[in-house]
Amino acid sequence: MARDVLAVADRLRNEELARRLFDAVGRLPGLRTVRPSPGDPFEPAEHHWDETRSTDDPAREDTVAALLAPGFLGPQDELIRTARVAVYATGKSEDTP
Repeated sequence: MARDVLAVADRLRNEELARRLFDAVGRLPGLRTVRPSPGDPFEPAEHHWDETRSTDDPAREDTVAALLAPGFLGPQDELIRTARVAVYATGKSEDTP
């Protein structure tokens, strides 16, 4: 059921409604939300690189710039969905993974 609700939330143009659906899925019993913060290292096993944000600071290279949509882990810590993130990269244009 969680995967179905997430698929609907991903297609919504209304960001507030999508956020509410993500929050509701995060409250389902046994699920854990994956919410990387800006500055966290990009982890391909748990994050999906959805956008690129350019930076001149090499220390920010391959770190999370923004959370676009949360990810979720199941009761046995199995990945239900990766968190969608924007990632800093030097010398790259916006929206280029």
